[in-house]
Amino acid sequence: MNKNESDIQEELNDETLAPFYKRSSFIYLAIACLALIATAVAAVFYKNHPDLDNISNIADHDLHAGGYKAILLLDKGEKFMLSDVGKGEITKENGIRILENTGGELRYQTENLAVDTISSPLAMAYHVIKTPRGGQYKIVLSDGTKVWLNAASSLRYPDKFNSTVREVELEGEAYFEVSEQDSIPFIVKSPLQKSLVTAGHFNISNYSDDPATTVTLLQGHLELSSVNKIQKASDDLTPEKVWLEPGDEGWITARGIKLVKVRPDESISWKNGYFQFSNADLKSVMREMSRWYDADVIYEGDIPDVKFNGEVRRDVSASAFLEMLAYLKVKFKIRKNDHGRNEILVRRQRNN
Repeated sequence: MNKNESDIQEELNDETLAPFYKRSSFIYLAIACLALIATAVAAVFYKNHPDLDNISNIADHDLHAGGYKAILLLDKGEKFMLSDVGKGEITKENGIRILENTGGELRYQTENLAVDTISSPLAMAYHVIKTPRGGQYKIVLSDGTKVWLNAASSLRYPDKFNSTVREVELEGEAYFEVSEQDSIPFIVKSPLQKSLVTAGHFNISNYSDDPATTVTLLQGHLELSSVNKIQKASDDLTPEKVWLEPGDEGWITARGIKLVKVRPDESISWKNGYFQFSNADLKSVMREMSRWYDADVIYEGDIPDVKFNGEVRRDVSASAFLEMLAYLKVKFKIRKNDHGRNEILVRRQRNN
């Protein structure tokens, strides 16, 4: 049906009387302007990130994040592969039940609370729990102490503790929540340090490829000792022993102990499901990534002295992790080598 002259005039009057921001001509103009702005922003972003066209090519194949994986070794040579599937009771010995729960947890439980749990060293059986690269696990020891093991780590411990001391040995990284038991000291030993508490929360990292062992205290009081006998330390290092308060972190090398103030939540971000970096150099970032994604890192040419600040979830794929590092002027490539091992190639971004 054709519009007559009066209808057309009425529409024109409505358009004239409407506020300017509701007129169709203004709306069309606004849409066009927004499109131009979006195009300009995209062009500037692309110019500042010339390698974004290669982001989709970071991986020949992608790497999944790590998960709940560990191996339990008993003193009699028995081996159990642990996973995130609940299995109930694994075994029972010396009045202790060993249970695997869902969610990556191993628990030691006294079978009969009436039984005297104080035992002689001869009656103690030593167990080892190991996480592979790309694995993590939680263990609840017989005294109620909770330990979270990071990737590529191991903990050696007795199935139950005696009446004088509770002592374990750590390789790699772990977060401890030590339960108090009649002031019986709890000791964690590793190649360079000995940490002693009666109760407290703390993190220890002593990977062999890190420049130093670190002990970070979140709660309680901790006595930190250097295992090596140091004759003379420099002015900023303590040769033998220090006391840590919450928020303190001890850095231990063969030369002594250095005490610094830190944000403890950054040290245990791995346990809470995040990578958290504060002014971290590229090699430190890649060491953590290598352990979690079980990939070797290969550096090609000189690596720029860049620092990374940020937080990345540990459940993302390796390629998603690397995309978040795109602004560091570094290029990455995930590939398999001739032996089938996963590798991450790292090289400086070339200027166009």
